[in-house]
Amino acid sequence: MNVPTDASNGPALPPQGILGRSVLVVEDSKSQRAFAVELIREMGAPRVFEAGNGVEALAVLEREPGIDLVFCDLEMPQMDGMALIGEMAARSINPYLIILSAHETVVLESVRLMATTYGISFSGIIAKPLTRDKIIQALSATPPRAAPGPGRPGDPACFTDLEIRRGMKRGEFVCFYQPQITMREGRLDGVEALVRWRHPERGVLSPASFLPQIEKIPELMSRFTLQILEQAAAQWHAWRSSGLVLEMSVNLSATSLSTAGFADRIMEAAAQHDLPPESLMLEITESASVSNLGHTLANLARLRMRGFKLSIDDFGTGYATYAQLERIPFNELKIDISITRDLPASRRHAILAKSLLQLAQDFHLTTVAEGIETQECWDTLKRLGCDRGQGYFMARPMPGDQLLAWSQLDRSHL
Repeated sequence: MNVPTDASNGPALPPQGILGRSVLVVEDSKSQRAFAVELIREMGAPRVFEAGNGVEALAVLEREPGIDLVFCDLEMPQMDGMALIGEMAARSINPYLIILSAHETVVLESVRLMATTYGISFSGIIAKPLTRDKIIQALSATPPRAAPGPGRPGDPACFTDLEIRRGMKRGEFVCFYQPQITMREGRLDGVEALVRWRHPERGVLSPASFLPQIEKIPELMSRFTLQILEQAAAQWHAWRSSGLVLEMSVNLSATSLSTAGFADRIMEAAAQHDLPPESLMLEITESASVSNLGHTLANLARLRMRGFKLSIDDFGTGYATYAQLERIPFNELKIDISITRDLPASRRHAILAKSLLQLAQDFHLTTVAEGIETQECWDTLKRLGCDRGQGYFMARPMPGDQLLAWSQLDRSHL
């Protein structure tokens, strides 16, 4: 285990690349580990640590909390890569993770799913041997980490209920909007409202930093959802006054849906802010659709009866209960990033995407694929018949006042 080594500036990388990162390489082969350390150092990492197995890696991560990127082999003595991932999750150690392995794709995909299920910030898989181009490719789609501060950025226990309520009162929770584009025409057709916390000390924080804490308190979660809906409605009217009429997607929590009478509060809020029900797509995760089923079904049925649209989000990644499509009157099915991420390279994911799109067609549902990050992924989903797409390939989530200008940009490449 070496002390960190200084690195000279390397070639230019993507904004989320190696530059400025503290990196840990976990690899039991001394020669492969030495090569990886030297390569990463040459690419501009200011501090590079190394470990020969999971036990050594945990010691480094506990001693050096500033490490924010880990390259990890899977097969190692004493503690292998999978055990290390589990220990990192148990100890709330959450750097970005890149898996290094020569295993077949189906095994690696299981490891990736395990890591994301644990809440680890997964950046990708690199097939050995390691190269500079493979590192750049793995990091190019990695979203920027929230600004550091007290506690760990992704730890929901970082904030108390009082801090969250104070942030709500001060209007610190804001919506960013990610465009949804029709695949046949390349037309801007809708947006998904994605909440962020503009924290006065820690910068812009993702929902993983605060939503789990909010969801523990049903009353607070319902108030939070209605506040976001109010903000989204105001933005919808601002776009409409400029001639841009879009479908607005807003996420609903399982906590809120399982509360009796929550549909009434949604309907009252939409009416109060003059938001037409047919312009609002309410996204529900699979787990939400089976939580406290009686209240959930009552709320969703009432919303559909009043003209609101319903979308089942992340389908195929949770309970995978096809009966949900029969018992709940959905309008839309969203294909999760875990399926779109590796298209078209992964034959298994292409089969899954094709099956889900056929299922949606059989149920007369429109389809949206999220997490589209490459032209190849876009082309594959378009060929398979997906209706709309969203992802970094088209646009990152943006503040509402930027969308009008973005909508006028050329999208002929789509």
